[in-house]
Formats: sequence, structure tokens, C-alpha cells
Amino acid sequence: MPQPTPMIPLCRLYENESKKTGTPYLVGNLTYTAKIVGFKSKDEHGNECWQLFVEERPPRNPAPAESGTRPAAQIGGIEAGDLFRPTPPKPQPPRAGRP
Repeated sequence: MPQPTPMIPLCRLYENESKKTGTPYLVGNLTYTAKIVGFKSKDEHGNECWQLFVEERPPRNPAPAESGTRPAAQIGGIEAGDLFRPTPPKPQPPRAGRP
């Protein structure tokens, strides 16, 4: 019997509601430059489904050449792959009055 292939998480989608129409929609970030938006629709057989669209996200910070700084992914030696690894919790300082 073949082993099932592992599922790899792609991104998270969050359900929101339009303030104007009250229509639910999905939104999430695929990458730093790509945003996913999903709308409920019906396929050619009348079945309800979510139709997903990808759009370019506007840059949050100016380009490194303009500001003289490095992109956030390179600050402190962070590699792109490290962005998907969970960060271990930071140790908490002891509270006053407790050992």
C-alpha cells in the first residue's frame, strides 16, 4: 500500500465580511508580494465554491537602494526558510517576590 504524501501548508486564509454588502470573502498572503482573495461563487453545475484570485501587494517599505537599508528578511542573518520555522518562546524574567 503506498504511503500518503505529506501535506505542505501553503498559506492561511481568513474569512472577512464586506462592510458595504455583508458578503463573506477570504483573504490571505501567499508571499510578501502576492495576496490571495477568494469570493463565493457557483460553478457551471450550480455548486457553491470559492473562486481564488492572486493580486500583487504594494510594497510596504521603499526599495533598499532608496532607503539604504536591507530588506527585513536579511536583517540579523535570517534566511527565507527561517521565516516558516516556529520561533521558540523567549524566557520570561522572574517576577518580583518569587524564586
